[in-house]
Amino acid sequence: MTHRDRSEYKTDSSAMAVCKSVTIPGMTGHVRRNTHLHHAMENNSDMAIMQAIITVGHSLGLSVVVEGVETSEQDNLVKTLSCDLAQGYLYARPMPADSMPAYLVSMGQ
Repeated sequence: MTHRDRSEYKTDSSAMAVCKSVTIPGMTGHVRRNTHLHHAMENNSDMAIMQAIITVGHSLGLSVVVEGVETSEQDNLVKTLSCDLAQGYLYARPMPADSMPAYLVSMGQ
């Protein structure tokens, strides 16, 4: 990042322009790990932040993926908030790619 690039973040309109021009691989927005998800279960402010992230993602036409779902309560929250996809230990532990076909068969997929 050049000095000029850093200085452009000083104004809201420049920062917004940068945000709008960011390319997101796979066109997917993410809510990372348990940071927001865990705290959203306990705190209205964190719930509002998580809802805002999901709303912004959907407004930009992105699919929103919540990462770090570990409990059925978190799974219910993810569904209530209309997230498109979720991943986490509740569904499956990390596994080698060559194990995935057998896992999907065992899950009836």
